[in-house]
Amino acid sequence: MCKKILIVDDDENTSMIIGREIMKYFNVDYDTAYDVFEALRMINTFQYSMIITDISLPVKSGHEIVRICIERNLPIMVVTAYNPNLIFIDKRVNACLTKPIDFDQLHQSIKGILKVQDLKELEYV
Repeated sequence: MCKKILIVDDDENTSMIIGREIMKYFNVDYDTAYDVFEALRMINTFQYSMIITDISLPVKSGHEIVRICIERNLPIMVVTAYNPNLIFIDKRVNACLTKPIDFDQLHQSIKGILKVQDLKELEYV
């Protein structure tokens, strides 16, 4: 399966920075969405190896994306400016990072999630 990541953040700069890091360190393609509705449309249309989402999004919360990903067993990473201890983050989320983003932590989290996906794919071969 071709690896592709969806980045959901209403801040275009954050999406661009995360996308640049993904391309630079993992050579994995990515798409961006700037709100929940666009993200859900893309999740229903394309196949992703994982989703990276902010929680604080316009109109509707990123918790909706988290819920859908968990229902579909799709790996999810939350990136938020809020203290994760002060907001509800579902325990089934694969990783939760705070802004400003620690790039070493971002790299390690993505690497771990994609490695698990590789192992799951091998089980089905």
